[in-house]
Amino acid sequence: MSRSPVASRTRVVGALVLGLGAAACVDDRSAEVVLQTVAGTPPPLAGIVSVTTRTVQRGDDGRPTVVTEAVRDESVRIAVRAREGRVDTYVTVALESSGGVALTGGTPWFDPGSGEQVAAFVGAPGSCEPVPGMQLSAPRTSAATVVLGTHLLVLGGEGPAGSVDTLEAFDLGSLTRVHSTTSDVPLGRARAAAVDDDTVLVLTESGAAFTLAYDARRGFGGRAPISLHPGGDRAVDVVTVPYKGAVVVGGGDPATPSRAITWVAQNGLTSTLILNATSGDRVVTSGSIGLWVASTNPATFELEFIPNLDSPPIRRAPYNDGPRTGPTLLTDVSGARLVLLGGVDDADVPRTDGYFVTGCPIACFTMPMSWPGARIGHTADRDGVLVGGIGADDSIEEVVIRSSGATVEAFATLRTGRERPMVTRLPSGPTFVLGGRGPSGLLDDTELCFGPAR
Repeated sequence: MSRSPVASRTRVVGALVLGLGAAACVDDRSAEVVLQTVAGTPPPLAGIVSVTTRTVQRGDDGRPTVVTEAVRDESVRIAVRAREGRVDTYVTVALESSGGVALTGGTPWFDPGSGEQVAAFVGAPGSCEPVPGMQLSAPRTSAATVVLGTHLLVLGGEGPAGSVDTLEAFDLGSLTRVHSTTSDVPLGRARAAAVDDDTVLVLTESGAAFTLAYDARRGFGGRAPISLHPGGDRAVDVVTVPYKGAVVVGGGDPATPSRAITWVAQNGLTSTLILNATSGDRVVTSGSIGLWVASTNPATFELEFIPNLDSPPIRRAPYNDGPRTGPTLLTDVSGARLVLLGGVDDADVPRTDGYFVTGCPIACFTMPMSWPGARIGHTADRDGVLVGGIGADDSIEEVVIRSSGATVEAFATLRTGRERPMVTRLPSGPTFVLGGRGPSGLLDDTELCFGPAR
């Protein structure tokens, strides 16, 4: 199957409008992408300097390959990504005008149809903008979030009166709520992960596990119970493994943590795997090559890699570390480079150090890294943004993973500081922040935050 490069043409009428065309298997599809601010107005443009057009395909390992690249007279980057037999398109915007106006932003993923018009939201680099009229149905923190296509699902959470049992969905293309209903089972501080394009694995605060159907047009559908491994009702995390399903990791009592993993495949089958590490505070991440689990204890941390639901965990030698509880584990898109950072020591003081791990999964080598702004109470999105923290912190930072190492860099500043917000990052770069605990209590507002123009 061949795919043609993106064809683009540009005209400026108040806002910048881009015409996109891409060959997806056998049918040509096109869309118009319109730049606008979060408030819905055209951005302040005063003569644009440059544009880069790229066609990008992803192989089976998830690594992007630039197929074509062309520079135009305007500065808008257009990328086409191939995923499971279809072309998914998003636009990453990095504008710098001759009048000194700098803007960054983009669209979520979308599958362009003939004549479709898609908004690319832009803002000043490093800024956060409130989203007019887009609020959670109730103030809350610690809800589960899952992205299916261009929809963000927000499930449960903790509200002023305790458990929130609302299921709601937001369209990231228009920044509007599109579905909302009440769950027939209590949710509370639920965890959730996508199994496939229309199914979510949910683990409620009380330990009930089920798959939940979702359709972009009809909304939330039926649920089916899932049997977990012993102790899985208190699992440490629920994670999507791209193209392979979702997993429920660990659980059990703190004194005797479970070593088991329940893997729910995209075909609905479940299987159980057993980790090698018998103890430790476990954290989890995943990339296109599989699942990673780090088990930390008072002296070391130990990595284990699970490539498939029928493969035993591959154990890596423990790394000297010292006491570290509740760290963040991240990976790049390939899953071959990892970052372990943060957490607290045995005196509950945030640790400002961490590790960049490379060469995996064949041989993993560690390099020290630092996080000067280390804190607790933040939300770490799986794409590497660290949002908020204890005391309603207003900072957003980004973990940038390169082949030579990893750094924590400034991303943006929230308008309202918050603890434990819900966070998702659009594939084009901007970060969507919802709710959390603010200086005066729980919040129901949302902000769209634009990173630096890199």
